[in-house]
Amino acid sequence: MISHIAAPADLDGAAQAVIGRLLANAPLALKSMKALIAREMTFRDQIAHEDLDRLVTEVNNSADARKGMAARLGKRPARFEGR
Repeated sequence: MISHIAAPADLDGAAQAVIGRLLANAPLALKSMKALIAREMTFRDQIAHEDLDRLVTEVNNSADARKGMAARLGKRPARFEGR
């Protein structure tokens, strides 16, 4: 999931801000989240998911996705049409 888009010149600062937020978390909580994500990725590789990959690709290429990104960048609400 994309939560922020940074211009190339601002990339280091944006990355440092994310790193700072992560470092502010409790170390044991971060350790457990990292283990959970790693395990989920292992299971993902063992479960058929081509249908979901196709669905995600379809959604990412939809008119609604383009409208949503434009709305977010324009700091306004999106008006989705289910296309």
